[in-house]
Amino acid sequence: SASEAEQALRLELVEPGQLAVVPNGIDLEAPPPTGDLRDRLGIRAGVPLVGTVARLVGQKAPERFVRIAAEVAARHPGAHFVLIGMGPLQSRVDHEVAGAHLGGRWHQIHHLDDAAAALSQLDAFVLASEFEGAPYTPLEAMRAGVPVVLSDVVGNRDAVVDGISGVLRDRRDTTGMAEAVVRVLDDPAYRRALTEGASQRLAHHFDAASMGRRLEALYAEAAAGDEVRRSTRRLPQPIGVVSDHSPDSIAAQ
Repeated sequence: SASEAEQALRLELVEPGQLAVVPNGIDLEAPPPTGDLRDRLGIRAGVPLVGTVARLVGQKAPERFVRIAAEVAARHPGAHFVLIGMGPLQSRVDHEVAGAHLGGRWHQIHHLDDAAAALSQLDAFVLASEFEGAPYTPLEAMRAGVPVVLSDVVGNRDAVVDGISGVLRDRRDTTGMAEAVVRVLDDPAYRRALTEGASQRLAHHFDAASMGRRLEALYAEAAAGDEVRRSTRRLPQPIGVVSDHSPDSIAAQ
């Protein structure tokens, strides 16, 4: 992502001339749903459902999603919440859930084949990571027509323009993220504006076909540059060499 590249340059991990950015791309046609997510979770049709897809590791800060869910629940009594993922921080998530008193409104699916196909059944998608590279799940949610609320961190901030194609909030601001989710749930016009903006942003910046063309151009450029470097490394042959093993040749080399 562009913000990841900026960070690499700021930390002087690479020279500017050695760095190229090719944004991740996805197929712009969303896959059809593979099953009824609400039915699986025992939720009535039409009940607001807020979700995330994340490994339970420190980078993804899954306990932060639980805190956001608790704040949304206090403002929106009918909403339910689903975390799709598993990992080493399961006990931390369980502890947060117990303290949040979400009861039957909290759901977790440890593994879901083709989770991207289920995203269209969410009313809001949240990713409250500590940092990212160039995450796919927000793009998949945007493709599914679901408003995204993201932590304003490296990687995430490249996916959306705040207030136009999604929402960005400071990663520590769980209240701000919760308020954004509530607005998405309660304001159809706002929701529609975000999803339309997201669709346009995907088409302009995150199309898999465009990613392929950029990669092809980058490889061609790198190959051409490598050929130039190889040609400039060739040492000129000494004048008057009779044999590669003659004393004059050896001395010249």
